Amino acid sequence: MIMNLHKIELDWIHQLQNALRCPFLDNFFIGFSYVDSTWFLIILVAIVWYLINRDVGISLLFIFIISGVINHFLKIYFDLPRPCQAEPILGVICLSSPGFPSGAAQSATLISGVIFAKCKNKIFWIAGLLFAFLLCFSRIYLGVHYFSDILGGIVVGGFLLIIYLKVFPLIEKNWWKFAIALSIFFMIVGGLKLISQATLTLGIAVGLLLTKMIEVDRKKSWYIRSMETLTVILGTCALLSGGIYYPHLKIYFAFVSGLWFSYLGSWLIQKVFGLMGHKST
Repeated sequence: MIMNLHKIELDWIHQLQNALRCPFLDNFFIGFSYVDSTWFLIILVAIVWYLINRDVGISLLFIFIISGVINHFLKIYFDLPRPCQAEPILGVICLSSPGFPSGAAQSATLISGVIFAKCKNKIFWIAGLLFAFLLCFSRIYLGVHYFSDILGGIVVGGFLLIIYLKVFPLIEKNWWKFAIALSIFFMIVGGLKLISQATLTLGIAVGLLLTKMIEVDRKKSWYIRSMETLTVILGTCALLSGGIYYPHLKIYFAFVSGLWFSYLGSWLIQKVFGLMGHKST
């Protein structure tokens, strides 16, 4: 049944590409696919956490971590091919991993859903919908996902959005405890397969606990907060890259990445500017 569905969807993708494919759109959607990456999510969460709303940023970080883990296991469980694997001619780009459900669709659903829930301005709603549509459409255009992959990702993303909206507000005063519990859960469920996610989450837990124990200035200037954001982004990306280049040290890089993102990056900037332990003027 699934194979028959995929044959129909392959025909749809052929028709779509025959109608729309051109060098400009190829390059545009290849570039746009960057938003379906860990690096983009790091930038997004850091901006929200340090520039807009700390609690929203923390909850976004956790829901994206959970989303990534769930998507990983669902892909392994279903083990369904991508369009570009079935017919290489369709692959503007191609990935070797299974395709169902679409992680991009999960992220698009979460991001647009949070925008609808947290923003009052309809301009942001339109921007959120446009972002979600372009991200989902790009995966089909590029030949890396079927329509059914996108639908599956939207369903999973909708389930995670419910958790974000209904469950997370109940634990937002105990984020560090939740992070420790989540780290232990990853270890029990995934073992070595989720060791990086477990140590990353543990690093976040330690950072949140340190922030809770030590008085940190909350009334900082836009410049200081911007410097914190930039430092957190650059440091986290560098540390995670270190885990890629030195896989035998990956768990250590993951732990320090979580600690840097949740505490050390901000602490460093506050030390540099002499803001730790007293209020800004």
